[in-house]
Amino acid sequence: MAYMQQNDRLYDIAVEDNNSSYNQAMWVLVSVLIAVLVVIIAVWFGIKLSLIAPMNRLIESIRHIASGDLVKRIDVEGSNEMGQLAENLRHMQSELMRTVGDVRNGANAIYSGASEIAMGNNDLSSRTEQQAASLEETAASMEQLTATVKQNAENARQASHLALSASENSAKRRQSGG
Repeated sequence: MAYMQQNDRLYDIAVEDNNSSYNQAMWVLVSVLIAVLVVIIAVWFGIKLSLIAPMNRLIESIRHIASGDLVKRIDVEGSNEMGQLAENLRHMQSELMRTVGDVRNGANAIYSGASEIAMGNNDLSSRTEQQAASLEETAASMEQLTATVKQNAENARQASHLALSASENSAKRRQSGG
């Protein structure tokens, strides 16, 4: 019986050691799980602060640029990949602003040139109309002059005919004696 009692006592000690080891393992496991959870939360906040928040700001800046707002400033924070992306986005924004300014200046120059051409066309049209009116007056004067010259030629022909008739009559009178 002593063997059975000793065996029962060893069994009880083994069960107690096993329970103690189990409890200790559970505490270690819970502690590790809590530590892992804390690390996951810390990593999540780190990712959120270093990636997600800057990415959301960049997305918002891209939306402003896409809607035509080229003056909203893009803030650059840090020198990591997100900072480099923000710097490149800001450079793109400034180049777009320069390009839009160049296009606007070109459009203004085209408008100014077109206005000058329109004014020149109006001036040319006015001068052409004046020249046409002057040519019409000259043509009318030429027609009048031509009519006058024709009339003078007719009058000269008639005067020449009358002079010839008078000369013939005078010659006939001299021959007839008289």
